[in-house]
Amino acid sequence: MLFYLVFCATITQISSLELKLIATLKNDLKILENTIRSSLSSSLDLVEKQLEELGEKSSDVANEAISLLEEHSLDIAENVHLYVRAFSDNEYNVSGCYEGLDDAIKSIHEKGTSKIRASVNKILAQDNQVIISVIPVLTNVQNKTVEIKKILQNCIFESDSKCVYALLGEISNYRHIVPSILETVVNRLQMHVKILESQIVTEVQRIVNGVVGAYTDILFNFLQCIM
Repeated sequence: MLFYLVFCATITQISSLELKLIATLKNDLKILENTIRSSLSSSLDLVEKQLEELGEKSSDVANEAISLLEEHSLDIAENVHLYVRAFSDNEYNVSGCYEGLDDAIKSIHEKGTSKIRASVNKILAQDNQVIISVIPVLTNVQNKTVEIKKILQNCIFESDSKCVYALLGEISNYRHIVPSILETVVNRLQMHVKILESQIVTEVQRIVNGVVGAYTDILFNFLQCIM
């Protein structure tokens, strides 16, 4: 609105600039604004959708891993109990080998579950940093029309037709490269989302392997003891 008032107040002072040229520039500027607004909106919507999908996938990965740990926990406990019953039926006392095993299995399961949730949440927290990293570029794109309007005001006040022609060229060029700029930003964000997703899968698998290894050690030590 301020630009429009300034434009109206000074238009009578312009002699070297054709009104048609100014009208063309204003129209091109409006098209640029619409291009930026539309491209920004669609780009941010896409990124937001992918981050939501990352959250959902991460939750699925974590829940599947936790269910797997639960199954392993039950299997190990069941195997231990089978051995205990078998030896007890044959009048072998293996209570010293069995003592504390249930608590140990439960503790390993709880720690593994806690580690999975903590690791997933820690990695997901990085998506904020991903967004922050591209904010300067998005801000520059969004502020470009404001910058052009300020330059145009100076062109009008100075009755500089070359300045206006230069702006026309700049607007035209920028209108065509804005989608490409935003596509690059989106591609970068998509790459980071894929990296985060890969990190989550790798870290969860590492924790699961560690827990399964701990369960195996418990069973092996128990078998060594009863033998």
